[in-house]
Amino acid sequence: MEINPIEFTPEHQLWVLECLARLEHALDTADDSETTPFGTLWQEPDELLPCLLLAERICQMEQADRQQLERLSGHSRAILQEALSTLATWLFQLARTCPSVFE
Repeated sequence: MEINPIEFTPEHQLWVLECLARLEHALDTADDSETTPFGTLWQEPDELLPCLLLAERICQMEQADRQQLERLSGHSRAILQEALSTLATWLFQLARTCPSVFE
């Protein structure tokens, strides 16, 4: 069985690039002495496809920078965990409401 690749629109790709840039900036500028929360990193998408692309890119980032990500601590680790939790929530919510068609 052959599965056709998903075609992501330029808007999906731009949204993902912005999300990754915001995540990287938050991780680079994280300060453990801060007591204020870091706030929402991303604007919630209104469809499943950009979430899938973001999840794919985060997995690629994790594979490429695994050692660096394992060394995260304190505020940086909390930022990454919150980002992953947000993405997982979106994927769950969007997958539940997405019409599925199986052939």
